[in-house]
Amino acid sequence: QQPRAQEPPGRGPRVVPHEYMLSIYRTYSIAEKLGINTSFFQSSKSANTITSFVDRGLDDLSHTPLRRQKYLFDVSMLSDKEELVGAELRLFRQAPSAPWGPPARRRRTAFASRHGKRHGKKSRLRCSKKPLHVNFKELGWDDWIIAPLEYEAYHCEGVCDFPLRSHLEPTNHAIIQTLMNSMDPGSTPPSCCVPTKLTPISILYIDAGNNVVYKQYEDMVVESCGCR
Repeated sequence: QQPRAQEPPGRGPRVVPHEYMLSIYRTYSIAEKLGINTSFFQSSKSANTITSFVDRGLDDLSHTPLRRQKYLFDVSMLSDKEELVGAELRLFRQAPSAPWGPPARRRRTAFASRHGKRHGKKSRLRCSKKPLHVNFKELGWDDWIIAPLEYEAYHCEGVCDFPLRSHLEPTNHAIIQTLMNSMDPGSTPPSCCVPTKLTPISILYIDAGNNVVYKQYEDMVVESCGCR
């Protein structure tokens, strides 16, 4: 029998993703950073998730002459709300004499960006994109999120005062509201500085069934801010 890895308190065995799932994550996450739509998600716009179902069963092919063997792909555990657009079966065999041990895992340390202290009175900065570093380990989510353990989400901050700049892409409603606020701040609140464009990120995680899943989560990174 193959020895199991150390189990976290109160949880099942730690799931170690196979290299091909890590490769999928690296491929799509790099494509996102470069702004490239990869072929898988181009060909199937409704698909945003890849789930691996691992069966570590043992066979007796090493003790018998080479023969045919039937493998069944069971997708019955998928939710009825999910649409299956494709399936792939991959077989990996390990020589009996090969020593077994838990795969080596690199320790990833999260670093928080530090910013210098602001001096003087608080200035009324116009609406713009600001840093927002998200660390899943600090959130306590590293027990199910494999990668990334951290990313830059950004956020929108600042005032929307009159006149609104064109790069803020204000709506007509925001322009009128901002004008009324400039005339009588007590009667009308200012328009809000909010994200106007968001992009997805790739996340490799472990689901409730202990399956390794790759998924593109939409609206995770602020690309631009505006007044609404």
